[in-house]
Amino acid sequence: MWVFAKQGMYSVVQHRTNRELVLIRARVRKDLEDLRKLQPTLPQVIATPKADYPFRIVAYKQDWLCALFELGRRATYPNFKAAITDKKRHDLLLKVWGLLRELEK
Repeated sequence: MWVFAKQGMYSVVQHRTNRELVLIRARVRKDLEDLRKLQPTLPQVIATPKADYPFRIVAYKQDWLCALFELGRRATYPNFKAAITDKKRHDLLLKVWGLLRELEK
């Protein structure tokens, strides 16, 4: 699952050996740190520089669901792209948005 939120971009997958856990992965450490501010029960960020995502949190599904709920609760903007104030991130998200429009064809 990919989640794009004002607080960051996350790739979330099932843990390979423990079905109670998920891996919340990110390209930017700050994205995970900001997620932990929303859901303090999430464990510390782990650096995984040789993995496909350089940062991750190994969390219980319940804690991830609480974080996801909080991301949704804080989504009070009428336009997601306009809510992203960091220009580099905004421009990259705009490219993703444009690429995903190809699914309409």
